[in-house]
Formats: sequence, structure tokens, C-alpha cells
Amino acid sequence: MKKFLGYSKNDANIVLIGIPYEGEIVFKRGTSLAPEKIREASHEIEFYSPYQKKSAKNFLDLGDIDLSESPFKKIEDKIGEILKNKKKFVAIGGDHTITYPIVLSLKKFYKNFLLIHIDAHLDRRKIFKKNEINYATVIKRIEEKIGKDKIFTFGARSHAKEEKISKNIYFFNVYENIKKIENLLKNKKFYVSIDLDVLDPGFFPAVTNPEPGGIDFKEILNTILFLSNFKENIIGFDVVEYNPIASPEHTWAYVASIIIREIIISIQDT
Repeated sequence: MKKFLGYSKNDANIVLIGIPYEGEIVFKRGTSLAPEKIREASHEIEFYSPYQKKSAKNFLDLGDIDLSESPFKKIEDKIGEILKNKKKFVAIGGDHTITYPIVLSLKKFYKNFLLIHIDAHLDRRKIFKKNEINYATVIKRIEEKIGKDKIFTFGARSHAKEEKISKNIYFFNVYENIKKIENLLKNKKFYVSIDLDVLDPGFFPAVTNPEPGGIDFKEILNTILFLSNFKENIIGFDVVEYNPIASPEHTWAYVASIIIREIIISIQDT
């Protein structure tokens, strides 16, 4: 399997892990192909970021998790290994359900942490299509594990009537709203989950559930750079819901790989 950017450093402080999970409940299949397509596209982009004036140079790409059996346990166990070794990590999904077993693993290592959820959708349905755990219910299931007050959602612009709005849910803008919790980010460990459907489909259509009215590349980049101010408190990131089948042009894999490059640079040691 190709490595991200064709690179991997054994003693790195950041681990990259592919999680090609796709649940039974989906609108359009394809997210399981995302890690492979993103790695492939990353070979055509630069290591260097003109935005951060640094190169991605301190990460270990572990490849993809084998999810042929007991996928949630495999994800939880692999993330646990990474955390045990005191590494930060970037997980490439897969559909958004992967955040649930990741959080189960985080709970074993951190008693008190926040989840920063960047997404066009609330993902807080109690049940969806007679299924309790999928991309539409994942944040609801996480709320039940860590509490509603530990989850902050940014960029939402679609929700079901049953999904109740709390003070921790910020609609439409991401960058301007996330700055409002700066004091919390200074003082707490936090994990960041980015669903790529937060991006406007006019710019990034390659997602399973596109929603108009989203943010552009500049705003997601500014958000990543803002979060890097608190990188000592960042546990890790996941980037989910890129769907190569929904829009097969390679352009979107390049965009996703550039976003991941910027995340890696933003949390690496130097």
C-alpha cells in the first residue's frame, strides 16, 4: 500500500492511520475507498505548505486497519495502541461512524476531554433506518458516553426535527464561531472530527451527503491554523466522509490530501 506523500518516519510524533469503514446504512456507497484514493493523490502534492511555511516531515503512516472482522473493536484497539505510545494521530475515514470507537478508546486514556465536531449535520438522531449506530446517529451515541457538554459542533446547516439544538451547536460559520471557545481549548485536551461535507458542495462535491451553503477551503484552513495554537492539547483528528464514487474526479482526492497535509503540519513538533 502506498504511504501518504510517499513517506513514513518510524520515530515520528504523529501517526497516520486509514480506517476504511463503511456501515450498512449509507445514502451512497464509496467512503471505504477514501484512504486509498487520498494516499494515491497525495503523491502528486507537495510536502511543503505555503500557508504554514513548513513541510510535513514528522509522521508515521501505519496503513489501513484490517476491518474484515469486529471492525469497532479493531479500531478501538488500534487507537489504544497509538495513545499508549503517547502519539498524536490523524485517522482517515471511512464514514463518520468511525469516530465512535475512536472516542471509546480516548475515554480509556483521558478522563476529561472535548470533542470538536465540524460537520454540515448534527448526527444526533436517536435511531436512523432502524439502526442505532451509523453516520446519522454517531454524535448521539458519543453524547451518551462522554456527555453533551463535552461536544461542540461547528458548521451545521441541516438537522432532523428530533435533533435538539443546544448552546454547544454553532450553525453555518466555523472559523468565527470556534474562536468563541478559545479559553476552553487553552485548558482542555480535545479531539477534532472533520466531516468533509462541512465544505460547500460547489467547491467539494465528493461526499455522501452534500449540503449547500457550506464553507470554503480558506475557512477550513483558517480553522486548522487556529486550532494549531493549542496543539499541546490536541489529541488527534479524523477526516471522514470523502466519497470517491460520489464525484470520481481526482481533484477532490487532492483537496482532501492537502487538508490532511495541513493538519499534520499543524500538530507536528517542528
